[in-house]
Amino acid sequence: MREIIAKLFAKSISPKIKLNPYAGSSAFLTGTNNINITLKEDDPEGEKAFLQHIALTHKCHFVNEISPLAWTILHEIGHYFTDDYLTDEDREADYEWRKLLSLGIIPDDYSRPDDSIDEAYFNLPAEWEATEWAINYIKKHPRKCLIFGDLLR
Repeated sequence: MREIIAKLFAKSISPKIKLNPYAGSSAFLTGTNNINITLKEDDPEGEKAFLQHIALTHKCHFVNEISPLAWTILHEIGHYFTDDYLTDEDREADYEWRKLLSLGIIPDDYSRPDDSIDEAYFNLPAEWEATEWAINYIKKHPRKCLIFGDLLR
């Protein structure tokens, strides 16, 4: 049922988006209209870190009103809509930072060296833009997003 709800919701935002159920981590496939989504909420620590980031760093007061899975789906859809915001230089830096962060290393040129690996990841340009898109979408369509979130719980 979650798969049908998630796909319908994505299509209501843009008929071009293709949401694919996926067993691994949720991800937008750069340069395409494909988004792989894990439909299980099976990473409580990651979800907690992500929602805390949204609340504190993005100053979003309604973070807990939307389910973690709904936030994840909206964030990944945000990648689709913000993919062209990044320059080639941004993409290259983003790629290099992701490699370092996956090894547990915060890059030397990161402006907040006391941040956690999760927080540094969430502050990557592509991640930041996708989250901002999700927040703005929820602000414009609160009722729709609340219903969507409730259906996914």
